[in-house]
Amino acid sequence: MMKNNCSNGLKNSESHRLLAIDFSRAFAIILVVIGHWSLGGWEPRWWSVSVDVIYTFHMPLFMAMSGYLYIFGRNRKTASYFDFLLGKVRRLMIPYIATSIIIISIKSVSQLLGAYVENPVTLKTYIEILYSPSAGYFLWFIWALWWMFVLVPFFKTRNSRTILFIASVIFSLIPIELPELFCLWQTKQMLPYFMTGVILCDWKDYLSLKNTAVRILSTLLFVGFEVLYVLGFYGVDLIVPYIAIIAILAITSYMENHIERRVSKALLYVSSASYIIYLFHTTFEGFVKSIIIKSGVVMNDWIFLACAIVGVIVGVWMPLLLYRFVLGRWKVTSFLFGLKLVENQRRKEDRENN
Repeated sequence: MMKNNCSNGLKNSESHRLLAIDFSRAFAIILVVIGHWSLGGWEPRWWSVSVDVIYTFHMPLFMAMSGYLYIFGRNRKTASYFDFLLGKVRRLMIPYIATSIIIISIKSVSQLLGAYVENPVTLKTYIEILYSPSAGYFLWFIWALWWMFVLVPFFKTRNSRTILFIASVIFSLIPIELPELFCLWQTKQMLPYFMTGVILCDWKDYLSLKNTAVRILSTLLFVGFEVLYVLGFYGVDLIVPYIAIIAILAITSYMENHIERRVSKALLYVSSASYIIYLFHTTFEGFVKSIIIKSGVVMNDWIFLACAIVGVIVGVWMPLLLYRFVLGRWKVTSFLFGLKLVENQRRKEDRENN
C-alpha cells in the first residue's frame, strides 16, 4: 500500500505522480474508445443510451485533466511563452499532422481495396487537415487543446484564471455560433472544462477531494443527474460534466491507496499512452468494424456486445503496443508523435518508484 502525504490527495509522495489524474485519464480514454464503437448504425438501444451518457462527460474530463496538469507543471517550470508554445507544437500539432496523414493514407488504400470506410477521404483531405480535423472528426480535441494553451498562459494569477473560468462558462452558454474552422466552436464549448481543472489545481488547498463526504455526495449527484439526463430532463447535460469531473477525481483520489499495485500499474500505463490511444484507436477499431461488416454476420444484442468488447480491446491495446514497440522506440517516431523514448520513460519511472 502506498503512503500519501499530500493534503489534497492528488499527489503520491512515493511515485511523485498525480495518481488520481493518471487514473482519471486512463478511465477517460477507455470511455472514449467505447464511445466511438459503432457498427454502421446497427446499435442496440441500451448501447446508444450508454454512449449518450458517456458523451456527457468523457471529453470534459479529459479537458479538466489537461487543465490541472497545465497548472501543476506551470508551478514547477519557468519557460517563456514562446518556448511553452513550441513545446505544444511538438507535443500536439506535429503528432496531429503525422497522424492525420497516416489515417488519410490508410483510408485511401482501404477505399481502393473496397473495404468499409466510415468517413471516406479524397486527395483534398490532405490539405484540409491544415484547418480542420478532416482525417477524423475526433481530432478536434487537439485543435481545441492547442487554442487553450495559446490563451490561458496570459492569465498569470490565480484570481485572473478564476475570472477566466467564470467568463468561459458564461460565454459557452451564449448562443454565438463560432465557425468550426480551426475548431473554434469546439474550443468555446470545451474551455470551461479545461478551466475547471485549472481551478481545481489553483484552489486545491481549499478543495479536499480526499474528503469522504465530498466523494459520496459528488458520486450520488453524478449518478442522479445522469438518470435525469436519460429521462430527458432539459438542461441537465449542462451540469453533469462539472459534477462528473469532481466525482471521478474524488473517486480516483480514494483509489490511490485502495487498489492493488498491478491494477495501478496497468492504469498508469494506459494513462501514459492515452495520447497515442486517442490518435489511433479509431483506426484499429475501423479494421475490426470492416471485418465484422464484411463477414455479413447476423447481428443481435449478444453478438453486438461481443463485437464491441473485441473492438474496444483492440482499440486500446493495439495503440499501446504501437506505442511500446514502435513509436516510442526511435527518435524519429518519438518526435513525430510527441513522445518520450520508451527506455528513457521506463528509467524515469524506475527512479521514481525506487
